[in-house]
Amino acid sequence: MENLNFFKKKSLELDKNDSLNNFRNYFCSESDLIYFDGNSLGRLPKSTIDQTNEVISNQWGRELIQSWNKHWFKLINDTAIHLSKMFQCDPSEVFVGESTSNNLYKVIDSLAVSKKFNTIITDSLNFPSDIYIIEEICSRNNLRFEFLKYKNDIECEIELLKNTIQNNPNSIISLSLVSYKSSYCYPYRALNELCEKNNCELVWDLSHAAGALNLNLKKDKFSYAVGCTYKFLNGGPGSPAFIFVSKEKIKSINLTIRGWFGHSKPFNFDLKYEQSDSIEKFRSGTPHILSLSTLPTSLSITNKASIKKIDIKRILMIKYFSEMFDNLLVDRGFVYESPNLKEIGSHISISHNESWRICKSLIKPKTGKKFILDYRPDRFLRIAITPLYSSFEELFLLVDRLIKIVDFNEFNLHNKSKDVVT
Repeated sequence: MENLNFFKKKSLELDKNDSLNNFRNYFCSESDLIYFDGNSLGRLPKSTIDQTNEVISNQWGRELIQSWNKHWFKLINDTAIHLSKMFQCDPSEVFVGESTSNNLYKVIDSLAVSKKFNTIITDSLNFPSDIYIIEEICSRNNLRFEFLKYKNDIECEIELLKNTIQNNPNSIISLSLVSYKSSYCYPYRALNELCEKNNCELVWDLSHAAGALNLNLKKDKFSYAVGCTYKFLNGGPGSPAFIFVSKEKIKSINLTIRGWFGHSKPFNFDLKYEQSDSIEKFRSGTPHILSLSTLPTSLSITNKASIKKIDIKRILMIKYFSEMFDNLLVDRGFVYESPNLKEIGSHISISHNESWRICKSLIKPKTGKKFILDYRPDRFLRIAITPLYSSFEELFLLVDRLIKIVDFNEFNLHNKSKDVVT
């Protein structure tokens, strides 16, 4: 009880001193729900509701096709500006549209057909669908597929990865900057520099990093990156993904997918394709305006809060949870499944012999608040650290709830069946 009281008091003190505390008021919330799944789907910003209604009712409903010139081309550019501010790069290096998978395919396949590379390298921490895409590109372009299988799901064997890059010059490397299972964060600057020295191109998937980590894509020598906007960026389900390509690389890459808006002069309707020499070459088809319209409002919240402050709070929240974990959860059979503080992204993975049924107990309590986090096979409970709308007290309440579920064997009230989305 003494430890619980200590950590409860500490949570209230941390919240009192939190400069981002008021930003939770920018988001829709429910009094009976505590949400720790922002690494899968971020909360709904209140301003997005009005913005979406404006696009549907007025811009589409009344102004119809006039809205392309009045609103929608500006919307495309404004979204790139918001993202570039957060990534500390130039707007001309950012494309927003389509899905992460489509964008990853376009970038890597366009590199593959250049005939400059003979191998594509990835590893077992990468997101599965990224691996599927890489395998297909290797097969279609007769490139060697180099897959690094690590000893565990927690962290990269960094020396193995570095040696593989050094031993395979002229390769394409594809990695998730933050691992979706354990939240392992790669030493991205060191790897970017290593690839440059070995004539390799490194394509990062930033899906579990964008909006959570303070990334400076220019300073840290990124060349290519893709990622989604519906997790920590709160763009909503199916919101458009993005591509970053450094200025030095944009003109030299030739896309294998030709589309209307990727043409240098799309509204001339020329029969001969002339690829844009700007980042717009990645725009294969008509922009998805309805889903794109959620982004300026959500991204402006992130930029108003500042990604630097978000990152600082992220670290404080992880430290606070780790202290509670060591004092209150280890002796109850929980295992910390994330790397140390210097190598972690913005979610924490833990496990227990009853991980899945504990997850069900959190979502379907007998009484009290519902807690939403997620489960990934075969044992991972993932707790999203979302500084914009999560509090230190909520982290304390989660740990308190986990203690009660285990101490009273509440998980026995649930069977082991699983829904489609866990």
